[in-house]
Amino acid sequence: MTTVNKKSKMSECKPKADLHSHHYSFNLNDADNAKFLFLFEESELKDKAHSITSCIFKQELKVVKVDKAVIGFITFA
Repeated sequence: MTTVNKKSKMSECKPKADLHSHHYSFNLNDADNAKFLFLFEESELKDKAHSITSCIFKQELKVVKVDKAVIGFITFA
């Protein structure tokens, strides 16, 4: 009998163009973690890593809050 070499699932994956090969780890205390999670939820980003890198590289983390009660009082110049 002949044995057939089966390819593993990993060998069938296409290589990514932008491989993320550098990983960093850091710790937060309870207060900092709560603040980070609040800002992450408000930013509506899908990935925590994107919000962290945007803060590190001083890109703007956009948080928009709309208060419908005061919209009538705001005028734009």
